[in-house]
Amino acid sequence: MLSVHEVTTAYQGLVAISAVSIAVARGEIVCVAGANGAGKSTLLKSIAGAERPRSGTVTFDGARIDGLAQHVITSHGVAYVPENRRLFPRLSVRDNLRLGSYLYRSKADREAPLDLVFQLFPRLSERLEQRAETLSGGEQADAGNRPRTDDPAAAVDAGRAVAGHHAETGR
Repeated sequence: MLSVHEVTTAYQGLVAISAVSIAVARGEIVCVAGANGAGKSTLLKSIAGAERPRSGTVTFDGARIDGLAQHVITSHGVAYVPENRRLFPRLSVRDNLRLGSYLYRSKADREAPLDLVFQLFPRLSERLEQRAETLSGGEQADAGNRPRTDDPAAAVDAGRAVAGHHAETGR
């Protein structure tokens, strides 16, 4: 499903990651671990198109995605979501979720991403009219569609649900 082969990425000439390779099969959950500054975020940004690798290849579902614009890579289902919450605090939960499903705005199944969010994080459906800033920290992470780092079991369950959704829909 996802293959990273000998990716090297540099910032202003300083190599951040060198010849990194990983493979992730459909339905598999992979953890990238390391100390601060080890290159975890750089690897993920390189995969999602937020940083352009100096060399190497990234393929997703058999197609090369390295070198594509970040929004094109995101439309294929690969995205980099920073650790911080990145919500619009004064907007409602509903409006934040709508912004998160922007790429689906012209599709017949444009509500499908929201249905998946509610399947993964049912409490959000109870909070649609609340301002995002009133959510708890964990709920804000859920609204941002990120695994909660304070609850590893929830992150694994969410990963399994997303993998199952991808298996069902082929996306």
